[in-house]
Amino acid sequence: MIVLFFSLLILKNNFEDLAQIGPAEGRGTYLAETARFLAEKIPPAEKFNLAAIYKGEKRWDHNAVDYRYFLESFSGVSAPGWDVLDYREAEALYFISEIGRIDSLTAAVWERETFSARIIESVWELGGDVVIYKLRK
Repeated sequence: MIVLFFSLLILKNNFEDLAQIGPAEGRGTYLAETARFLAEKIPPAEKFNLAAIYKGEKRWDHNAVDYRYFLESFSGVSAPGWDVLDYREAEALYFISEIGRIDSLTAAVWERETFSARIIESVWELGGDVVIYKLRK
């Protein structure tokens, strides 16, 4: 009985997080499409890095790990690591917003702040509130 009680309590406390996971197929599809689009936009010799801002306050992700995975897996384009120096040494930052248009030069995202972007070079709206900003120093 105690195990059942604690199991229900844990389920209740994590229900909101579980609801945000959503169907993996749909999420994977737009991640893959975004990664393929990015792969076409990134010049072969460019030193770049990735950052993202996500829908939902409870969604945790850093360094655009999910986009990195799809970019490398499906397109063969490999983003460098996510150390502070990797962001500081990058020439361009591809900043993905899943919440529509934002002020990408002032967004409170660690990766963007570390990169120290000063210029928006390009903006691409992919639909479904996904907007990609190419930022430069």
